[in-house]
Amino acid sequence: MGIIEQIDAAVISAKESYRRDAARHTPAPAADGQPTVRVLYIPEDVFEPVEERELPVVDGSCYDAARAIIKNLIQKVTPVGGIDFLMDEEGQYSGHGLNRRATALMLRMMVSFGEGRFPGRTPLDPAGVLEDAALWAKHVRLLGPVVVIGADERTGEWVSLPESTVVHAQSLLGL
Repeated sequence: MGIIEQIDAAVISAKESYRRDAARHTPAPAADGQPTVRVLYIPEDVFEPVEERELPVVDGSCYDAARAIIKNLIQKVTPVGGIDFLMDEEGQYSGHGLNRRATALMLRMMVSFGEGRFPGRTPLDPAGVLEDAALWAKHVRLLGPVVVIGADERTGEWVSLPESTVVHAQSLLGL
């Protein structure tokens, strides 16, 4: 059984475990009017639900809030332009295990982008994207808790995930 099949098996079991209402947590709006950035939080533990969260923006950045979730230095992985997956930079040394759901989501996003099914985006080189996805499936693993966040492709600043991306991600995860 290949890694994709193993990841799919893990995602299916997590999907079945969280098919009920607990699988989708929608954050309450910020009460104090402070600006926030909408993200998806994917815990390492498959028995914890994937959550939508609002990270507070302080002095124009949500880095500190993201780092509080990751609990260490942040490593950014960008499978599709405009979407960053944030994880513990020292995950393998910090004792974190494979985050199967986040790794599967990352790969599925790349494949859906390459196949032209990603909302609002079309790749310039679909075959190249699919080749990259196959290569990433062999070599890229996300460890520990993962935050999926939008990124401004011109400035690199983190921004809220668009609703269409959140819905697409949740459907790819089976939520």
